[in-house]
Amino acid sequence: MMWGLLRGGRIPSESVAELVGICGQALHIGFDDLGLHRIDLGVYDFNTAAIRCYELEGFVKEGHLRQARRVGDEIWSLDLMGILEGEWRQLESARSDANPGDAR
Repeated sequence: MMWGLLRGGRIPSESVAELVGICGQALHIGFDDLGLHRIDLGVYDFNTAAIRCYELEGFVKEGHLRQARRVGDEIWSLDLMGILEGEWRQLESARSDANPGDAR
């Protein structure tokens, strides 16, 4: 059942919003607490819900690894995504300007 959900099944919008919130918290920790300059990740290309969450947080696709992993009888490809500190800070500033009372 879980693989079906990951392989294009519908995820409720509340769950997507929760995932975006978790991703945002991780970016705050990475950039504010740890002082990182860039954060990157790999996500299987069929995981469109996760890709959308990352894009909403400012990640951009930077690469694609074709047939990166064999899982059972399938071969999965991987998208590489990243965000730079300056990009994230600009996005956070725009969000603050758009929603002054929202404490993200």
